[in-house]
Amino acid sequence: MNDRLLPFVVYGSTPIMLVVGLVVMYLIIGDHEWFGYMAGGYVLLLAILFMVKVSIYRFLLSRRDAALARKASGASADAPSTEQGK
Repeated sequence: MNDRLLPFVVYGSTPIMLVVGLVVMYLIIGDHEWFGYMAGGYVLLLAILFMVKVSIYRFLLSRRDAALARKASGASADAPSTEQGK
């Protein structure tokens, strides 16, 4: 998975799943007296899933940024200075 698709998977797919899931649930269940409870449980489940996905995504981004910073600082320390010959 590339870096352009990952933010969509994290931020965009959950609201789309929410709307599509509620429509499908309404089409299957219809105007049942328990529909509100089932829809509320589905929304709560997707909200929890969204929070977990966002926290994992932020954790992975912070690790990637830290690794890139270490790599950049290591590369700058290994690079020869051009002012040594002056």
